[in-house]
Amino acid sequence: MAVDSAFSETVNYFYLPEGSKVSEHPKAISQQFIKTVCARIAENKRIRRTLPDRGRLHIDRQLPFLCVYRSPLKYEDAGTERLVMGQPSYLIASSDTGMRKSLSELIGNIARTLTREFGAFLIFEVWSTQKSENDIDADPLPITPEFKIATQPTLNPSGTVETLADALRLVRVRKLESAVKIVSTRKVAPFGLPALLPTAVLREMGCTLIGLEVRPIYRSSETDEVFPIIRRTLAREITGALQKTFFQFSRTQTTHRPAHFHVLGRRAVVKAVWRVDKELAEISNAFDLLLQVTPINTEAAYASFRRSHFERTPVFYYRPQPFDAAILKRKLWNTRLESIEDPTLGHIFREKRYELDIQLTMLSHIDTPRFLHGSLQLFGSVDADLLELAEQIVAQVPARSREKTPSIQLNAAAFAERVAAELQYYRQQLPELSANVEVRDDMYSGLMVSKGNLLIGKKTGIPASRADALIQHEVGTHILTYFNGQAQPFQMLYTGLAGYEEMQEGLAVLSEYLVGGLSLPRLDSWQHV
Repeated sequence: MAVDSAFSETVNYFYLPEGSKVSEHPKAISQQFIKTVCARIAENKRIRRTLPDRGRLHIDRQLPFLCVYRSPLKYEDAGTERLVMGQPSYLIASSDTGMRKSLSELIGNIARTLTREFGAFLIFEVWSTQKSENDIDADPLPITPEFKIATQPTLNPSGTVETLADALRLVRVRKLESAVKIVSTRKVAPFGLPALLPTAVLREMGCTLIGLEVRPIYRSSETDEVFPIIRRTLAREITGALQKTFFQFSRTQTTHRPAHFHVLGRRAVVKAVWRVDKELAEISNAFDLLLQVTPINTEAAYASFRRSHFERTPVFYYRPQPFDAAILKRKLWNTRLESIEDPTLGHIFREKRYELDIQLTMLSHIDTPRFLHGSLQLFGSVDADLLELAEQIVAQVPARSREKTPSIQLNAAAFAERVAAELQYYRQQLPELSANVEVRDDMYSGLMVSKGNLLIGKKTGIPASRADALIQHEVGTHILTYFNGQAQPFQMLYTGLAGYEEMQEGLAVLSEYLVGGLSLPRLDSWQHV
């Protein structure tokens, strides 16, 4: 195959000749741009640059692959570009004829630079099936995922295509299985477009080109309206499949040896992620769910309940809410999660937004029957398997326990002193640990960690034999994980990811076990809560 001499000169050199011109077309990518990109790649620096016609180049570190998407000119291809944006190395560009040659020069120089680093390089192009080929209207299940893998017979790296096909077959969208087809073709490119690089050039550079055609189930076949939930689901599934593919390619074709396919995900965090993280943390910090739903008249309510011979429902009083749940919800749903490119981070933040929404709804329904439904949405119910497991654990704990014998009782103040001593021990290792312990008049009994502080009810009595276990539960787990999270870049790590309570309590119980405090009376007390 003949190779254009100008292009051959470009890919044979790391830097392009000074003063040379790719094209006079206004949409062409400049020589200086290509030089700058390649220089930053060689120094393993992050790249995030815009290209003509709303294009973008994102490379957050040296990697032996690049995902490419070219937007078509003749029809709207809404949503498809998001399928590559979850990768740490991607390029989105126009298919305009005026920038085709300069785009090839850019990709060729990126490939050559990274081939020198890794010994081989994979260009992975993604496009959607054209509407004329879809025949979606005749399909009774228009959201069935379908993929076509295009590969060249002479440039087929061992195991890479098979790994991709296997991973794509595991993709599920609304419980529907995927259909995957592998085709061998001389030209790997969307219909009507030339290949990104000629085959001879690919072979000369030690580079592979693989294409993936995706059925656009994420938009309407009639109106082209995008279905956001389906698009997000498919993008997240494809991102995982591509990471497995790049892992196989890296391990078998290059000098790169990633320990796991997960390490091939994105590392660079863009401004949109930090903004969303900050906004969600501010909303989370605006209220304390546990404190707000804890009655302030527990003692009087129980006395009244007892006087009625346990027949009349007690009346509880709760703390006034120093916030407006409706205003917080408005801020919550104004958070622009759609600006986050990484599908994994996007999923994590959406789960947190959903959790905060339920919590604010619960606080709006305090002291009403609707509160229970919100609680079940947030925490779920106890299923039969979990109950059976709990009963088995209780049965395995020895019946004899030192807690059954009389023990010295520590009042709230005495226990607070023990906690303060433990906090001081941790401050020797982390001076920034600002946790406090408070004996509260508005709590009758019990312990509660709120925003990194331990709150103790004024009438709380703790058996001395239980003190160490409870300190490790509250301080050694809840308080320490809170301040450990504060030391991390993401604020969401101290406010808590969605559903974090289950793991928190599991770790806290493990802490009790490790200090020998997980006895039968302790387990039995949980069983009867």
